[in-house]
Amino acid sequence: MKTIAVIGGGITGVTTAYALAQHGIAVTLMERHRYAGMETSFANGDQLSASNAEG
Repeated sequence: MKTIAVIGGGITGVTTAYALAQHGIAVTLMERHRYAGMETSFANGDQLSASNAEG
């Protein structure tokens, strides 16, 4: 079985780890803060807004 480490417990790291786990890959998620999403994701720095596209 493959094992992958994902560094960063923000929205991107958590969803990546989840998707990999859904495909049967063992995942270790590493985050330096006490809780997930406490840095960039905390202040919407990684906000995904499909309905607010700018051209």
